[in-house]
Amino acid sequence: MARSGEGGDTEWEILLSAEIESFLDHLYESDPASHQLVNQGSWFWSAAALRRVARWLTRSRRRGSRT
Repeated sequence: MARSGEGGDTEWEILLSAEIESFLDHLYESDPASHQLVNQGSWFWSAAALRRVARWLTRSRRRGSRT
């Protein structure tokens, strides 16, 4: 996962290795239904990870403002 931008313009991007991308390509060709499930799972995981990061950043900012 990579972060770009500053301030309120922060964007997150999920980066795939060449091995994972190749695996997903082969899975799409051999078993489209499983490929769809993997895509949905990775989307869910990335969305959940981003929510955790956002909560952590919010707590960190609050802690920092107390000092």
